[in-house]
Amino acid sequence: MTEPFLKGLPLDFRSFYRLFRRSCSAAVLHHRPTTIALRNMYRPTFRRVGWIHMRIRQEASENPEMATKQRAWIDVWNKRMDNTLSLLYNSSHTRGLPHQLTKFVTYFTYTERRLHAERKNAGLTWNPHLPPDSPQYQPQPLKPGKATKRAKEERMKMFTEQALGPLREVIRMAEGRDEISFGNFKKYTRARGRKPPPRPQNLPQ
Repeated sequence: MTEPFLKGLPLDFRSFYRLFRRSCSAAVLHHRPTTIALRNMYRPTFRRVGWIHMRIRQEASENPEMATKQRAWIDVWNKRMDNTLSLLYNSSHTRGLPHQLTKFVTYFTYTERRLHAERKNAGLTWNPHLPPDSPQYQPQPLKPGKATKRAKEERMKMFTEQALGPLREVIRMAEGRDEISFGNFKKYTRARGRKPPPRPQNLPQ
């Protein structure tokens, strides 16, 4: 969330966003990689609520009923984020369940982002001096040792995809029971790629 975007938002929302960023750092004892992972996990939900705040300001006179519904939705979101802030506060002061939970969530998010970057950058590098039908671009036969390793990696990948579904359900139940938010953590528990986020004009009414 950039500074120009923050300038058009209410002061209390901007203050809460900065407080939440500091709490994310304190919750993981100011460890830089996990701090970045935790902040990235919650940034999309703050961005979404920021767009809703801007829509309320635009629709206050044009559609008062819709603005009232959006304010009610923000009130529920504020309650969830207050509970989440309490979770981060407890994580920064104790080494019990809140800290273990925050540690697992940030480590999982950091690992998934790194693996995604590795998979995205894996493969051959394009060489403009070679023709498109160069043998370098053709599939190479696998050696017996590499074939066994590839089969093992495929089995591990299938196991991981099957395990992500129950983990996503546990996160959803925790959010519903304790009225907290894990940001976009559920995105990292999807076996398949997710659709891009909706544009501001297509947000839920």
